[in-house]
Amino acid sequence: MRRLFACDQRIGGSPKTTCFGTTVEAHPSILPLAPLHLTAAMASLAARFAVPVAVTTPKVRRATRHSNTRVVLAVASDTTGEDTKKDESPEDRAASAQAWIDNASKSNEQAVDAMETSSMDMKATAASDFAAAVEAAKMSAPTKDPPPVFEQQEFDPDVEERSSLTRKLLSLAAASSRGQQTNRDTSELIGDILVELEFLNPTDSPAKKVDGEWTLVYANVEAFRSSPFFWGFQKIVPGGEEMANQLFKFTAGLPVAGTRGPFGQINQTLSIETEELVSEVEMKIFDPFFGIGSGIAGTVVSTANVKVCSESDGDVLLVTPRTTRVRNSNVGGALLDQLVVPTSDLMSSVMGGGAVEAKATVTYLDDSIRITRVGENLDQVFVYTRAN
Repeated sequence: MRRLFACDQRIGGSPKTTCFGTTVEAHPSILPLAPLHLTAAMASLAARFAVPVAVTTPKVRRATRHSNTRVVLAVASDTTGEDTKKDESPEDRAASAQAWIDNASKSNEQAVDAMETSSMDMKATAASDFAAAVEAAKMSAPTKDPPPVFEQQEFDPDVEERSSLTRKLLSLAAASSRGQQTNRDTSELIGDILVELEFLNPTDSPAKKVDGEWTLVYANVEAFRSSPFFWGFQKIVPGGEEMANQLFKFTAGLPVAGTRGPFGQINQTLSIETEELVSEVEMKIFDPFFGIGSGIAGTVVSTANVKVCSESDGDVLLVTPRTTRVRNSNVGGALLDQLVVPTSDLMSSVMGGGAVEAKATVTYLDDSIRITRVGENLDQVFVYTRAN
């Protein structure tokens, strides 16, 4: 009978060597299996006990790093008591055992690598499944509009003061019938408010931003003088602005219809892009019966070329009167509507050639009102509000 067994040998609790040996019952034919250098007595003793042969085992990665040192004892015996491997030396048996350990270590390494590969594949699969689930959740989630983005505006410390001054100005203008029925104290108060507003003007280069339709709400002179025709007229009349002022006062003293005065709505429409200014003044004059008769009514429409003065800081408009006509008159009807007076030609002939160009300085502009000054001393003031 042949038996193969192994045992662990430790020294100080840590693995040291793996030993191989044979254990046989006393039999003369088994004695050659004992080490050759033993004496006969020792050989006889070795026949009864295991004789370990020390073989150093190399360190094995992963598979043997936690293994105890093994002592493998090969027991060669059979039922007949004859050794079946008499010609195998201890060195051959040790080499065979080492090959067996190497094969086992290699198998263990392959098993560990397979487990690690499988674990990595599982992790990759799980990550892919999670990403797919997140994407599916995003696709199925209801879409929401992004939060509105509000443009950040700079803080304006004067906005409240301008608003208060504007309310006072419009209130006084309405109470004084656009400045046409006022006393000295009210005129001075309105003048002070105008100066304060002009000092707080929030708009750079205001003359470049006057596009739109405007309605006259205040004038410190006759209201009809907001028309560009009169801006040009006072430049060509002999005696200059002083003589023009006398003529305008005479015109304002003509008979009127009712208590509203001779002038109704007064509008201006400007476009810097097309370089055009259109002034519309509703008038009702020559009523000898003071409201009993119909008088003469109509809208005086004056056109002018307009552009920003390049020599200014963007606050001066150059205005050249072009045409004048009466629209919707109750006298003359369609015939008068078709009559267009070439204002520019008439003024040029008076001046001896060349266009008559007036300057209008925009001293204040915001979203609601515009203040414009005209004249050599900028003493003719017109306040407009946006028609919309």
